[in-house]
Amino acid sequence: RDRAHFYMWNLQKIIFTTKARYLGSIVYRIAFLIPSDRILMQNHSTIALTGQSGTSYTFDVYGLDKLGNFEAIPVAYAFLRDNKSIIDSDVLYIGATDNAKNRLTSNHEKLECVEDNDGRYGGPYIAIHGTNTPFTVESDLLGNYNPPCNETN
Repeated sequence: RDRAHFYMWNLQKIIFTTKARYLGSIVYRIAFLIPSDRILMQNHSTIALTGQSGTSYTFDVYGLDKLGNFEAIPVAYAFLRDNKSIIDSDVLYIGATDNAKNRLTSNHEKLECVEDNDGRYGGPYIAIHGTNTPFTVESDLLGNYNPPCNETN
């Protein structure tokens, strides 16, 4: 009986290990089927920006190296000086788009202004808020912040 128990335990262990390896292999293979622009990006943090209306909007914050890697979804976005505690002077630009993939690239027309205003803070960063009403969110945020790169000359 002890020998039968020993063999049964080893057989269960082999079956479990084989299943785990097989499932791991499937997950690994599926990862290669996902287009690179759909892979979830590791974000630095999340922050909240408050609009003139008092509404708080949660943004995911990324480094500028992620420009060009966003999904084609509507977003409100902000270029920031810092990615942790946000004060008014840390918001460098606020914008909105119907298609983040096409708009948020390394060719963004405000990128030079953002980089010039960054200073010594280790940024700049881009903050993204996915929404069906990006232009409403943009307008609300612009009512509360005075970003230097939004000013027209």
